[in-house]
Amino acid sequence: MKRLGWLMATFALPLAASALPAPAMAAISCYNHPSMRALKAKAPPLYYRDVLVLIDQTILAPPVVRQQLADEIGRLAIGGTRVSVGSFSAYAGNNFPRILGAFLFEPDIQPSKLQDVGMRSRRAMSACVVSERSTALLEAQNLVANVLNGGQPSLGHSDILSSLQQFSARVRSSPLGQRYLILVSDMLENSSTTSFYARNTVRAIDPGRELGRVQAAGLLADFGNAKVLVLGAGLLPSTINAPMRTDDVMRRLETFWRAYFSASHALVAGFGKPILLAPIQ
Repeated sequence: MKRLGWLMATFALPLAASALPAPAMAAISCYNHPSMRALKAKAPPLYYRDVLVLIDQTILAPPVVRQQLADEIGRLAIGGTRVSVGSFSAYAGNNFPRILGAFLFEPDIQPSKLQDVGMRSRRAMSACVVSERSTALLEAQNLVANVLNGGQPSLGHSDILSSLQQFSARVRSSPLGQRYLILVSDMLENSSTTSFYARNTVRAIDPGRELGRVQAAGLLADFGNAKVLVLGAGLLPSTINAPMRTDDVMRRLETFWRAYFSASHALVAGFGKPILLAPIQ
């Protein structure tokens, strides 16, 4: 995968304790600019929103899913937000869960402190923050597009449950108040634990029985009460003999994943089959 150059709006971040590697990034801030360092005390004391975008590289996401993903990132990536991008697939060759980049969208001066800041400094800080956010959003969306372009449906297996358990440590350990997980995946587990396929098509799973298998395998996770948005559920490669998924198959799939995330201390705020049809708060 081509590595993107990190521009001024990317920041070094301490990762939560997990086995997931992350690239080193230079720490640059508007508040560290020589002409603005005096304003550092006027900045909000804490970032409050953490967004983790996870992409299943065993799928090929169509344009409609890609566009909605870009829109969701743009909607959530406001000042005071950290956006991280990760990928997973099957445990084969060099494929393993990993964090590929992280971006901070720096907050502007606290409203309660504005009266203590001169108009010139206020305008300069606001311009810097707006420029940072614009650059960071472009970098984040470019990285996401790059990951999506590297999809490998030919892998044949998808270790979704195991990968989610590993990433959950990062989500849970975030010190930020609001935690979001945007999951781009067909949500069709195909591993040594269980498979949602049979006879080269998607089967109508028993959600309760499948959740029992997950519990028995020790694959439940703890997402620290994060909100989860799923995009791409039910997407199938052309090699699968199921041009259409029945309502029953999709309903059972959604029931299982809602139960899984509930048991893993997370709330599914939207389950796209394959896209979300209503705005998520």
